[in-house]
Amino acid sequence: MGVEAYRSGLKWVLRHQPLTLAITVATVCLNIYLFIVVPKGFFPQQDTGRLVGSIQAQQDISFPAMREKLKQFTDIVLADPAVENVVSFTGVAAGPSIRAACSRN
Repeated sequence: MGVEAYRSGLKWVLRHQPLTLAITVATVCLNIYLFIVVPKGFFPQQDTGRLVGSIQAQQDISFPAMREKLKQFTDIVLADPAVENVVSFTGVAAGPSIRAACSRN
């Protein structure tokens, strides 16, 4: 089935060479047009300058130890002069949690 389908498709293309060439040229032109008009870039047009990240620790870490690790991490990030504020939280919905918002004064 596969070889026969290829043979009949090849015969059709060879019988209709001008049409095949026109379709190829039209495809190339369409690709060039789309390359020009489609927006490019890694960041969206409405970039808010907001980044989201996460940290992980060992599964057996205690809540107070994780809270301290998160505070250290938040202090490191906030020490960067390009960072205006940091929001951090730890815990799970069913257990204890802490949420902190730190801003540069």
